[in-house]
Amino acid sequence: MKITHATFLVSNELIAKEFLSDIFGFVVIEEGVAIDGKKFLALGEPGGAGLQVQVIETHIQGELSRLRRTEGIVDFIVEV
Repeated sequence: MKITHATFLVSNELIAKEFLSDIFGFVVIEEGVAIDGKKFLALGEPGGAGLQVQVIETHIQGELSRLRRTEGIVDFIVEV
């Protein structure tokens, strides 16, 4: 079993896209609209192998980030 997709809620889609591209070398694999009507980007390794991160912009991300920090929760941990 392997994880193939992960959702990353962000306050700014463009900044998230630049971050994932610069740090991980991800490219846009797919752009679309989710069932709830929100636009999303799927980014991953060139060629689409491995994990794809679906970036969804949401106006509540600021509050979610604040709550996560309060509880000591992180979005993801990367080994370098």
